[in-house]
Order: sequence, then C-alpha cells, then structure tokens
Amino acid sequence: MCTNIDTSTKGTSPPGPAEAHHRQAGDRRKQGIRRQQMMLIAALAAVCFVDCCGFGPQGGATAGAPEAQSVGHGHGGGAATDNHGGNGGEVDGHGSGGDRADGHSTATTDGASSHGHNGGAADGHGSAANGGESSHSHASGAAADHGGEEAAGLPTVAAWSTERAQAGQNTAIRIQILDEDGMPIEDFDIEHEKLLHLIVVSKDMSYFNHIHPEYNGQGEFTITNRFPAGGEYKLIADYVPTGGAKTTQTEWVTIEGAAAEPAALVPDRTHVKTVDGVEVELLDDHPAAGQDFELHFRLSDAATGEPVTDLEPYLGAVGHVVILSEDTEQYLHVHPLDDKAAGPDAKFATSFPHAGIYKVWAQFQRDGKMMTVPFVLNVN
Repeated sequence: MCTNIDTSTKGTSPPGPAEAHHRQAGDRRKQGIRRQQMMLIAALAAVCFVDCCGFGPQGGATAGAPEAQSVGHGHGGGAATDNHGGNGGEVDGHGSGGDRADGHSTATTDGASSHGHNGGAADGHGSAANGGESSHSHASGAAADHGGEEAAGLPTVAAWSTERAQAGQNTAIRIQILDEDGMPIEDFDIEHEKLLHLIVVSKDMSYFNHIHPEYNGQGEFTITNRFPAGGEYKLIADYVPTGGAKTTQTEWVTIEGAAAEPAALVPDRTHVKTVDGVEVELLDDHPAAGQDFELHFRLSDAATGEPVTDLEPYLGAVGHVVILSEDTEQYLHVHPLDDKAAGPDAKFATSFPHAGIYKVWAQFQRDGKMMTVPFVLNVN
C-alpha cells in the first residue's frame, strides 16, 4: 500500500521558541563564516597586489634588487643587472662595478685585460676599458701588460709631431701625452729608470732603436733620432701616467729620402748570434701561442767560450726584451725574472698572443756598452 506524504508547510503551526532560537543562532554562524571568507579574500588580494606591483619595504619599484630592475643574481646598481653582476651600472655577465661590463672584465686605460672589477665598458675577459685592445701586448692606446700586472685606469692620448723628417739627418720627435679632455698629463711614474720608453722600428723591422726622450713638463717629451733610410717607421711610446696603467701609444711616420731595399722577415734556422764579441744563444726557441713561455738566453765569450758573468744593469735590470709581431700589431716589452742576474743566463717570461712570425730584440750591457741581439721566431 502506498502512502502520499505532504511535505509542504501549508497548514503547519509556527515553530516554537526553542526552535526559533536555534535557527537564529545558525544564521549568525553562517554570516560569521561569510565575513571571515570575505576578509581572507581581501587579504589575499592585497598580498597579490603588493607582490605584483613591487611596493617593497625600500620604496619605489623593485623586482629582486634595490633601485633598478634586476634579473638574476645582481646586487645593487644603476641600470639593469643580468646574471652575477654586482655594484655598478649596466652589467651583463660576471662583471662587477663600473658603468658597463660585458664578460669578466674591468676597465683600465684603453684596452681590455682580465678578471678585473670597476670600470667603464669592457667586453670579454680583458682588464681595462674605454676602447682599444690588449692581450699581453701594448697596442696603440691600449692598457699595457708587463707580465700580467693590472692598474686603475687613466685614459690618455698622444699628440705626435716630427721635424726635419729626412733620412740621414737628426729628426726631432715630439710626443705630448694628454687626458681625454685634451689637457696635458703632468705626472708620470718611473718605469725601469725612465718616464717614457720610445721604440723606433722600420716597417720591415730591419732597423730598431730603443731610446728615452727628455721630459719637458706639461706632458711633453722630445728627442732626436737619425733614421737610416726613407720610408715608413713605427714609433711606440711606453709610459705610466701617475694613478693610471702602463700604457702604449703608437704612430706611423714617413721619412723622406732614398728607401732601402726591404728585408724579408724569415725565422732563424739557428738561434745563436754573436754581437760585440759575445755569443748569445736562445735555448728554448719553440714558443706556442697563448701559453706562458720563458725566453732563456745564455751568454758566453765568442773567442774563449767562457761564460759571461759580468753583465751590467741596463735600465735597472740584467736586460730588456722587445717583441713585435710581423704586422707590428702585437707589441711586448718584457722584463727579466731576476733583475739582479749578471749572466751567463738571463730569463724572461712572456706569452705570445697569436701564432705567426715575431721578431725579438734582446738588449744587454757589458763594459759600459749596450748590445742589441735580434732573433726571428716562428710561433706555432
């Protein structure tokens, strides 16, 4: 048998006092829960707003680092910082400090060197900046690297002039070192007993002279040189402005007069030379590009074969070595490992930046006379 049950409230009696009390209490609980839910939603919305808009505790817009935009692990700085740059302007890579650094580098004079910090624009692994290049060589306007030393940057330029540039006559050479604003550099550091070293070399490298101009003040150096023949010569000035890096400036000059027959630059078959009665042998004569290399010279008396042990200091050292690549673009001025040595061995540490042919001039002094011993090497 089926029974129909009417669930409507028609004809039902109103609830009693106890039932009404319970119903009101339930309504209040529901309202309280709704208020808590609304407060929670509002709080979450506020957190999201602050997080998205970047209103951090330091004020201003931030996204991971103080002040400007930072992506990665940048620490402080002016403009955008990407990766591990710290303290500076725009840093891309692992550079630290400076206006802009791309790579592991930092600026010194006009070239790049390695793993430095705080500088201007630097690209790659080099040490100095504001343009130019350097890789253990003293390229024109580049920061010089005598054995890997680094120094704070002081960019300089050189103003060159020559007078009476005629072969066979004394030609006046004037060099003025200026800062970036064209003002004279007043102070220079003494580097191996001189304020400025000047290298003069012919285009075919058959002529070489290492001289030291007189300083006249106001950044001006002057000297005369007698060029043996007409043609092109490269002038290389090597100096250290006080507070700056070891720096090199170069200039090509044309000397009037009859030109000599160009000499071919051919690697030596043997590395034993005799100059002024002294036999000089280059013992390790197979350098490889990009690797540390020791130039080891051994000196003996050409007549008796006895070791030479009475070398005199030349510019405060047992000797000096100048190296130029075949195109004259790579310049190395190398100093000895032991300044106090007197022979028969003289050792110099360097690194040839590229493969190719290089000319080496080793200079020693004995009995008050300076001797220059040339070698031509093939660097693999």
